[in-house]
Amino acid sequence: MIILKKTPQPTLTEQQMADANETTLAGIADAGDYYASAQAQNLLNEYKGYSYQPAIVLPGSGQQGLKRPEEVTFQQAEGMQLRAVPNPARDYTDFHFRLPEGVESARLVIRDLDGKTIESFLIEDQTGSIAWSTAKVRGGVYLYSIETDGITTLTKRLIIVK
Repeated sequence: MIILKKTPQPTLTEQQMADANETTLAGIADAGDYYASAQAQNLLNEYKGYSYQPAIVLPGSGQQGLKRPEEVTFQQAEGMQLRAVPNPARDYTDFHFRLPEGVESARLVIRDLDGKTIESFLIEDQTGSIAWSTAKVRGGVYLYSIETDGITTLTKRLIIVK
């Protein structure tokens, strides 16, 4: 009888995995609309500073009553970061943010595609996260923004699936 003994493998953190496999992850991320591609994009966004955006497929007319805005501009503010995890979200999402130096306070604003404010949170720290329950909203596409001094400085999309 032969007994095989499993050798324990070293456990890597996601950061270590992204550092060691950046080129491979980038290839997977660029491969197309696959689940593995989305996972690779998330790892690269989170740990290597990439800026992949999820593909947004808006439903046709009659599906959830959503309409596409005439024009949505997505800005990238210097030194400012904002990300929703998970995205797409089902029951909740966490908004992770980093404000640039010199900004003492800001607001995180969540809007529907018609521009109606769904919820707003005061941001008083330079970095952190805000947990948000999606229980009170319908599935669809939403916009989340950071506003400083009443000016929207960074806007991104959030997909909620129900």
